[in-house]
Amino acid sequence: MAVAMFMVGSSFFVKGILGGIDCTPDATSGKNYLDIEPSIECDSALPEYSGIYTKSLCGVALWIAMLSLILTKFLSEGGKYRYSFLTTK
Repeated sequence: MAVAMFMVGSSFFVKGILGGIDCTPDATSGKNYLDIEPSIECDSALPEYSGIYTKSLCGVALWIAMLSLILTKFLSEGGKYRYSFLTTK
């Protein structure tokens, strides 16, 4: 149950943090704007953009650290037996 909750939660978490990096071009002006905040132009010197971008990069680093911690626990020698109920029929 915890693994499933982590997977669902991490999907929403990753979608949110990647939204601060992902830009979409505007059809009328041709400029790129953030997906999560269409009023902020990408690659601009605005403090709002740099704040969102920094939070997104920190979020990606946090997600990678959490994922690597979970995988090392799961793939460790003790983890193979502790979590074997996930693979049994």
